[in-house]
Amino acid sequence: RVALGSVNADASTDAWTKGILEGLVTTGPAERHTKLLEDGKLGEAILTAAIELGQVSYVDPRGASQALQTLRAVGLEDTARRAALQMMILGPPE
Repeated sequence: RVALGSVNADASTDAWTKGILEGLVTTGPAERHTKLLEDGKLGEAILTAAIELGQVSYVDPRGASQALQTLRAVGLEDTARRAALQMMILGPPE
């Protein structure tokens, strides 16, 4: 369902997966990236979200959710879905 863009964040039982899925259903950019976008710094917002996704995705599911949310908000829906799929396939850290 994630690959096709049909996501239900409430279907997940663990916080890690739920955080990822929430990033695929929440609309608008994450609050922490809004200022960059308002200032016309699209590239910086995308880069910040991508870096955060790589750094926090396995530690903080909320951070991953917000990074995915911003990527989607700026038109990178496919990229966000692919990243979410990869994180779900790899699974949470042990």
